[in-house]
Amino acid sequence: MKNKKKVTTIDGLARMINSSFQDNQEYMDKKFEGVDKKFGILTGKMNKNFHEVKKQIDNISKNTVDVIHQEDFNKLESRVEDVEEVLHITGKK
Repeated sequence: MKNKKKVTTIDGLARMINSSFQDNQEYMDKKFEGVDKKFGILTGKMNKNFHEVKKQIDNISKNTVDVIHQEDFNKLESRVEDVEEVLHITGKK
């Protein structure tokens, strides 16, 4: 018996190509879904971290302003005490 080669028709070839493209599309869709999911999780974590960092920076800013105001107050208080001393005025403490 001779090996008979199967003849592929144009329609058969078109179905094979279509099937290959379809398989490849499904494979890529699954990969991109995984990437989208990982990226979504990463983006969510990044947003949460950025919000936490922003809160910390806001707190540092507020604390820095409070420290600066306290330092100015202390300087002013010291200067008032010096003036009271020079003028021999008793300050209320």
